[in-house]
Amino acid sequence: APAPATFEPASPIIKWVGGKARLLDVIARKLPKTIGHYFEPFSGGAAVFFSLAPARATLADQNPDLIAMYQGVADNVERVIWWLGKFHRAHDEAHYYEFRAAWNKARHTWELARRAAGFIYLNKTCYNGLWRVNRAGHYNVPMGRYANPTICAAEPLRRAARRLAGTKLL
Repeated sequence: APAPATFEPASPIIKWVGGKARLLDVIARKLPKTIGHYFEPFSGGAAVFFSLAPARATLADQNPDLIAMYQGVADNVERVIWWLGKFHRAHDEAHYYEFRAAWNKARHTWELARRAAGFIYLNKTCYNGLWRVNRAGHYNVPMGRYANPTICAAEPLRRAARRLAGTKLL
């Protein structure tokens, strides 16, 4: 895929335990002045990737749902935003647990944009942004106690999609 036309920085679109957003200034001082191809083997929230906005990059992670989320945002951000709007309108405790059960049962059959939006929805509404699965591979984090969680931030998602364009996702 071609590299993006512009290399505008973006912000992480999910919360991630161990995220590097607060350490970006320290990390930036340790990096070389030029980076030919940026490789992030443990992508998580990808704060360093989004901040650096490298021309060539590879994001990888052992979590296939995380990588599918980034792919879904890159491929069809407007459809992801549409799904997130739908999830936002339905959000309450009952919806969270019903959705979590549906995610565990059928996410692999969903269109990529719905799967990406589902990942973001669970991440933004769960307890502390945890992503935890049991031995059966089922996501099992309880709902967080947020008064009004930001489930769909359209412009940050669009910026992230532009940043992800041309990025290799493994």
